[in-house]
Amino acid sequence: MVSVRVACAKHGLTRGCNGPCPRCARIAADEPQGRYTDKVVAGMRSQVRGAFLGVLVLFLAAVTGCGDGAGERTHGIASSPTPTVTSTVSPQGQVYSDADSGWTLEYPHGFLFEKLAGRAAFAGELYVVRFFDERFRDKEPLGQVEVVMYTRDVDDLGTWLDRHSGTRDEPDDPRIYFRDVKDLRSAELASRTARAFTWDADEIGAVYTIVSFLAQRVFRINYFCSPDYCSTMNSIFDTIVASVEFQG
Repeated sequence: MVSVRVACAKHGLTRGCNGPCPRCARIAADEPQGRYTDKVVAGMRSQVRGAFLGVLVLFLAAVTGCGDGAGERTHGIASSPTPTVTSTVSPQGQVYSDADSGWTLEYPHGFLFEKLAGRAAFAGELYVVRFFDERFRDKEPLGQVEVVMYTRDVDDLGTWLDRHSGTRDEPDDPRIYFRDVKDLRSAELASRTARAFTWDADEIGAVYTIVSFLAQRVFRINYFCSPDYCSTMNSIFDTIVASVEFQG
């Protein structure tokens, strides 16, 4: 089972939570859309009439709230509800492909992915895909790589970044994705113009990020890590970034 991550509305990152069951916190919001339907409740009622009248009700299935949902997991990997998303295995690693958005990347053997719907707290966010070591099933990872997809609302990448950046002291704004941007520089991602930078998130610290334009969308890839795991994540992130390909 891959634990469901709780989106942090302030930081723009998918995070775990310290409660007894992260998924339970999301069921109330998600069940109307048919997501995370982990409850399996079956009942059998028997009435006995004779010298007395009684009702015996037996619930045969427990309400777990944290089990694997039917159709939600595939071989321990969180599968996307979008049929155009696939994950396959290559000699170099596992291949994640999103034909709808037009991008592909490779992530290491022993890693899992999880795709989450866009969060209402961030205007224009379409979805988030996170990649993390399977050792961190059901626990807070020491680090992870994320791909975040946005709608494209301007034609210039620098203008887009300015529009969606702010400072830590500014009030919450759904148009602000990045706080206290630093080390901004030109870069290249899959042979396309990109911007690389870091930004600060409370309780996490530096988030290392690259953004680039697709045809009608904005592609963001980033990672964050605990200090004792950063050397590992640096290498993993560089390998994943080098494998990114855009179609169209």
